[in-house]
Amino acid sequence: SQTIPIVLSGRDVVGIAQTGTGKTAAFALPILNHLNANRFRPERKTCRVLVLSPTRELSGQIADSFAAYGKHIRPLDIALAIGGVPIKRQIRAVGNGVEVLVATPG
Repeated sequence: SQTIPIVLSGRDVVGIAQTGTGKTAAFALPILNHLNANRFRPERKTCRVLVLSPTRELSGQIADSFAAYGKHIRPLDIALAIGGVPIKRQIRAVGNGVEVLVATPG
């Protein structure tokens, strides 16, 4: 809750905390607020927001959190780009443009 106003003001924040403390909400909610306040379709093959995470599992959890927190924002296209799954499906997911792309390097 202390982080959200700082992020909304446009400042950068580095947060380190235990599991279950709301770190994802601290950055996802301000992002969703910004996307909702500035509605426009992303260009083809682009994303409006790129979230990088260190593991496939965390990327999936982050994408799920964005979907849950933004369930009333329509349209809200969220794509996941991770290794170990067919790349063509991931390329298609970004083909028309997405608001949020969650990815793992590598």
